[in-house]
Amino acid sequence: MTGLFFAQRVLHKRIPYPLKWNLLVSIVSSSVFSYSVTRWETMKCSDLWLFLETGNVPDRNSPSKYL
Repeated sequence: MTGLFFAQRVLHKRIPYPLKWNLLVSIVSSSVFSYSVTRWETMKCSDLWLFLETGNVPDRNSPSKYL
């Protein structure tokens, strides 16, 4: 989260914007970060569930058959 704070400070110095936009940028960036962490943790949980059910670790690097 510290990286997001510093990125926001640098962006604010390069492109000055009012306080309300500062709040909006903060909310949007934290939402994106939260979504990415939740997605990552959900994938780990799904992989564990599949491993416990089948005994095989799913390979996330191979192309999917169902695309």
